[in-house]
Amino acid sequence: MSLVIKAHDFFAVKKAEIILDGMTIISGINGCGKSTLARSTYELLFAAIKYDDLVSKNIQRVLREMKQSLRSAITHLSGFIKRSDAIKLQQMAYRNYRDDNDEKYCDFIDTLINICTEISPPILSSKRKYYDSFCSILSNIIEKKYDINAKAEDLLEEFKNKYLKIISSADIYKSERKTNIFQHQWTELFGQKLNPSLFNVFENNIPIVDSDRNIVLLPDSVKRVFYIDTPMSLMNSSFFIFDETRKHWEDLNQVIWQSKKLGEPFDFKPTEAGGLLSGNFDWNEDKSTLLYQASNESPAFDVLKQGATGLKTFVIMQSLYREGLINKNTLLILDEPEAHLHPQWIVHYAKFLIMLRKETRCSFLISSHSTDMISALKFIAEKELDKKARFYLADIEDEKKLLYNFKGLDDDIEPIFEKFNKSFKIMDKYSDIEENIESTIS
Repeated sequence: MSLVIKAHDFFAVKKAEIILDGMTIISGINGCGKSTLARSTYELLFAAIKYDDLVSKNIQRVLREMKQSLRSAITHLSGFIKRSDAIKLQQMAYRNYRDDNDEKYCDFIDTLINICTEISPPILSSKRKYYDSFCSILSNIIEKKYDINAKAEDLLEEFKNKYLKIISSADIYKSERKTNIFQHQWTELFGQKLNPSLFNVFENNIPIVDSDRNIVLLPDSVKRVFYIDTPMSLMNSSFFIFDETRKHWEDLNQVIWQSKKLGEPFDFKPTEAGGLLSGNFDWNEDKSTLLYQASNESPAFDVLKQGATGLKTFVIMQSLYREGLINKNTLLILDEPEAHLHPQWIVHYAKFLIMLRKETRCSFLISSHSTDMISALKFIAEKELDKKARFYLADIEDEKKLLYNFKGLDDDIEPIFEKFNKSFKIMDKYSDIEENIESTIS
């Protein structure tokens, strides 16, 4: 895998050019744009890989909106047709709204057309207003200016034609891979469209979101991408429905829970970790949750309800590995993975990631501000991998605007430690202030 993240004037990131070809670690203080780069890289690649699914999702959304609007129109039927017939049609509309059977839905529209054909547009104003409202809503759906002389059956026929046209357009959208579908998804997530000239991921020097050609490329070197920003993202299979800000949690859980077939675990059992990491996990009897057992003598417990947060960090990665989802075409994006780990476990986790890379040839993008994590990744990678890890550090470019440049460090990670050592100077300042207060009081 050889991808390059390029960003400039992108939120807190003044400039960044980050190579993804193995172990890539980005570091910097809070607010420097580490998580922005990590999340944006994930969403861009995920949308490119799952573009066909985005098309299907977008088409289903448009069709549901059409169905919902037709249901609104149908509520006016009782004003100009037999009430009992109108109620039956409302019930049919509701059932068909919930059903994804398009053929069945078109049959329902034909029923409506036949009913409207059999009646004449009402003359009495008391009924005519309902007929006009019914036709007006239909006109809006088909994006046509309302004509008072229009017939309901003709408008319904146009509605049906539009419905079928949208369905048939799916294959065209999927083959053309235009950016509008991608931009719709991006706007849902971030509240605005992506400017591909400010942020993009490149493969073979070609932007994945190619605005010049108005297409989204299908990446070749990466087939799967995962974004893990907290072990708390691992949820019970019944509950992983989130808003768009946590879409990546849902993406992760759907993959973990969909097959429920676990292969052999990744062989990593550090005995010096108190025994907990030496255990194993598997599905319970009805495959509704994960059970963990540290040893044959210890009782099994529910990972999700009773497992330590740090343990879930390992379980997520083991689950992906055991389901066969980690290989040379997998990019794993880990956002501050050390946040829920004891310093001792941080080193174990770094070793785990390095060995996972060694066995599967997967790639990592890891954002971190833990000196333990960064040093462990560097030195273990040097020992175990044929290619050294890449390190990038966010350096302040504009202190007033709080903009940062991400600079490659080659083999020297000392600048990262220099940045973090500033915390000791801050502590010294607080200590001096406290001493001054005490001397003043005394």
